[in-house]
Amino acid sequence: MKIPGGYILLARKILENASWNALNEAGKIVMLTLLTLANHKDRKWYNPLTKQEILIKRGQCIIGRKSLAEKSRVGQRSVRTALYLLKTTNFLTIQATSRFSIVSITNYEFYQNPKNYTDQVSDQQTDQPPTSHRPAADQPPTTLNELKNGNNEKNEKRTVKQPLFSFEEIYFKYPKRVGRKEAGQHFKANVKTEQDWQDIQTALKNYLASKRVAKGFIQNASTWFNNWRDWINFKEEEVNSDVPESIRNFIKLERTKFWC
Repeated sequence: MKIPGGYILLARKILENASWNALNEAGKIVMLTLLTLANHKDRKWYNPLTKQEILIKRGQCIIGRKSLAEKSRVGQRSVRTALYLLKTTNFLTIQATSRFSIVSITNYEFYQNPKNYTDQVSDQQTDQPPTSHRPAADQPPTTLNELKNGNNEKNEKRTVKQPLFSFEEIYFKYPKRVGRKEAGQHFKANVKTEQDWQDIQTALKNYLASKRVAKGFIQNASTWFNNWRDWINFKEEEVNSDVPESIRNFIKLERTKFWC
């Protein structure tokens, strides 16, 4: 018996996703509801007000705040907060009208494509020709030490595995994807170890949570991927109440010019 209604893909990496971690329990329910509502292929939707058909693309859905609250079974206030956070963290975009909104899941195509997921089980080659374990007649017998050494070498080869670090995964989380080629080159040159992979995720999380990004001052991807290490241990500066507000605003303006 097959389950009707289709399915969605949910990456285990969602636990490290900035949008997911920014939400409370109700917000996470809203996020998953939107994923299930999004079209898996382009479809036309009839608008009863204009009496015209609207093309709702793959990764998009039509919502109203009240209807989304009912489907998610959470309050409208929780829906409003969740939509704001999901929009701020670049999980989705919203095209609002007077009666409804069109929600577009930003990275739907990437995360709902099975080809973008690694198969951790079947990672060994299966097309190698079989080898005979029977020694030839003129082959000298293998000693116990040679057998142990051979097994150790095989075990080392099996355990040594080149780590896979996905540039696409980080790139599609970045809110201003300008300069893809240069960003990819910086990523390849700087992310080579498991620690680098963890650090760049931490850096991106700190960057997305910064006041600078919240105000809309976002670097091009080509720039950020070149200096992402500056954000690993980033902390917002505390406001000094002794400094006049006019001077603080001037300092912020100058810093904004530098980071844009």
